[in-house]
Amino acid sequence: MLAIGYMHSRGKAHRDLKLENILYDTESKKIKIIDFGFSLETHEDAKLVSYCGTPHYMCPDIVKKVPYSGKAADIWAAGVILYIIFVGKLPYFGEFEADLFRKIQNGKYSPIPSDLGDHSIRSLLQSIF
Repeated sequence: MLAIGYMHSRGKAHRDLKLENILYDTESKKIKIIDFGFSLETHEDAKLVSYCGTPHYMCPDIVKKVPYSGKAADIWAAGVILYIIFVGKLPYFGEFEADLFRKIQNGKYSPIPSDLGDHSIRSLLQSIF
């Protein structure tokens, strides 16, 4: 997640982070973030009101359509990506979009399996969600 920290240090918010927008460059051995179509320059305290992104990766504020921090939305999406990598499925799932959004707003994600092992991963995911 160094790439996200770098992007944020440059005053940019991606706003559509998802697994499909994370690539591994086998030559340079680096992780690369792609698809900056929704990205914009933002300041630390700035609140955004354009609601975009991919539904399963949207943070609660975007789902509620209230002003939000672009950087915080990126961190939330990074948590979804980490959850998928470690658990193997989406943390939030609904039969339809309204159901999905209700679960995101209420923080009702699929349980983190007890056999995941590393307590720090569990703690990180819980603090993000």
